[in-house]
Amino acid sequence: MSYFVAHCVMWCTIWACYFLDDLRFACVGFIIINFIFLVLGIAAPLKLAFIAHGLLFLDISIAEPFIHYPDFAMMFLLGIPLYMGIFIFDVIIEKTYRDQMDMKLKLEDHLRHDVLTGAYNRNIISSLTDEKHLFKNTANTPIAIAIYDLDKFKLINDTYGHTAGDDVLIGVTNAVRSILHPNELLIRWGGEEFVVIMKESYGNFIEHADAFRKAVENTKFAVGKVTISVGVAVYDGGDYQKTIQNADTALYEAKNNGRNQVVMYND
Repeated sequence: MSYFVAHCVMWCTIWACYFLDDLRFACVGFIIINFIFLVLGIAAPLKLAFIAHGLLFLDISIAEPFIHYPDFAMMFLLGIPLYMGIFIFDVIIEKTYRDQMDMKLKLEDHLRHDVLTGAYNRNIISSLTDEKHLFKNTANTPIAIAIYDLDKFKLINDTYGHTAGDDVLIGVTNAVRSILHPNELLIRWGGEEFVVIMKESYGNFIEHADAFRKAVENTKFAVGKVTISVGVAVYDGGDYQKTIQNADTALYEAKNNGRNQVVMYND
């Protein structure tokens, strides 16, 4: 729309020139309008800027038979290099912007994601909770927090090495993520401990947690069978840290009961 208005200004200028006897400054006016299009090009997509700006030369070419510009050739001789210079400037500006945006997105990604597994890290919690540690936008959407821990993970590291341990962490993360729904979050809480924020609208919490426990159990790993223990606690609308503690208590109960199972926290 801005380019449309600018071309309307151009044609109003051409219409005014039609009634003027002295057209010595028409070339200067054309150069000024080129700089107006330079300003528009900074905000416009590159292809649009290239086409819309180029139509300026079509404008004066159409007007020339009716107006007979005294410096018509000069308008092209000065305008075309200026047009190419503006286009190159737009290319540089867009590339610079894209590079900065890519860097910004990568930094944000690294701040919110675990580098090894690709799961979120703890920094994501700050965007989900307010200053009172309450989850935002949870009205009419009951949620629960599940904490899972890889069973006997230290033994895997000691037996097969940390590289194999890293592969297991990645594989377990992928298995759990395959069961989760798009707006459920998987967070690496620390070491081999992960947090899952679940939504009740997808079914029973304990059944949902058991589904991703089974997904891990059924995944084939180079080190052999890998299992997880899971603790689940329903968020009651208070401080989320209390729910984390409750889920952690249930996790320890699952460990003490023989591992590879889901335990729901109950007062």
